[in-house]
Amino acid sequence: MPGCAKNVTDSTNFLDAAGTASSSYTVSAVIKGTEGEKSPAVKVWAQQYLSIPIQAPSGSYTANDASPGDLDGDGKLDIVLKWDPSNSKDSGAAGTTDPVYVDGLKMDGTRLWRINIGMNIRAGAHDTQMSVYDFDGDGKAEVAFKTAPGTKDGTGAFLKTGPAAGADNTKDYRIPRGMVLTGPEWFTVFDGTTGAERATIEYPVLYGSTPDWGDPISNELESGTSITKDGGGTLLSCGQCSSNNSTKSTPTLTADMLGDWREEIIWRETAGGALRLYTTTDVTKRRIYTLMHDPTYRAQVNLEQSSYNQPPHVGFHIGAGMADP
Repeated sequence: MPGCAKNVTDSTNFLDAAGTASSSYTVSAVIKGTEGEKSPAVKVWAQQYLSIPIQAPSGSYTANDASPGDLDGDGKLDIVLKWDPSNSKDSGAAGTTDPVYVDGLKMDGTRLWRINIGMNIRAGAHDTQMSVYDFDGDGKAEVAFKTAPGTKDGTGAFLKTGPAAGADNTKDYRIPRGMVLTGPEWFTVFDGTTGAERATIEYPVLYGSTPDWGDPISNELESGTSITKDGGGTLLSCGQCSSNNSTKSTPTLTADMLGDWREEIIWRETAGGALRLYTTTDVTKRRIYTLMHDPTYRAQVNLEQSSYNQPPHVGFHIGAGMADP
């Protein structure tokens, strides 16, 4: 705020009792008495949530689960959002589904890319498990999930590396009951900035040949527990927005998105035109690193939407009587 400075030494939040709707704020670190570079200025929100505009694919689609990651390396978290069609099915249920889409989004709603997973990956909570993480350590997150013939990357091109080279992308592998029990299944890593295919390999455990939930190994893989890779706020009112995944009634995402160690929660607007990121306004007297600094928490956020959206957990005790992490 112009002409006003406040040293905050005992927490990671600050209440400006004299603030107005036109106030703006910056943050800078003071190390050994020397003030560092100021952050970009931010303005006051008109309400307790940030609205993130989204645009549904053509047809009947609903914003579903999401996962965070810095897709373009600018130091800010972005969102990878899954779009589920209205005819999405659980693995054991019969019926044909429309393709699933995945969007890479900036927090202001700018869409970096859209991936069409295609007709040969069924739409359902158990079929598309997104992994968003900086796997190669270049400062930008990659995106990985199961793919098949017919998948188009964020540039609009069919997959073409590894087992995807020369595949028949017009072939429909769905059986009469609408399930996909035969045909190639792949695992693809996509570039986080462009959505372009980076690498494709054979999927390690196939679904199987019977219209069931699959064998135990397949189920573990789908839930994000037999794979190894190298490499909050209280909701007061949602105006409920809508939840995802039927009776699970889960949000789109729960994570420390803004970096003050308290979690934010993201819901989809019922009308479908935006996501809402809700944050807490409670002031606390605690000063710790962001939750994303904790490797256990970051890994849990990465797996949060596997099968169903589950809340992440930290790798240390957080609460009354906690030691400094």
